[in-house]
Amino acid sequence: MAAHITVLFYGYLVVRAGLGCQIPTAIGVVVFDLVLSLLFNLLAERLL
Repeated sequence: MAAHITVLFYGYLVVRAGLGCQIPTAIGVVVFDLVLSLLFNLLAERLL
């Protein structure tokens, strides 16, 4: 779980630096990325 939190935090830092956006926007992008990743993983599991 610590590794997942670290990856999410690193993603937040990358979004913040790369897009130069505010904190809420960066958090929103990271959460959106997380949700999309979970949905694609669920879809892939159902197809296999």
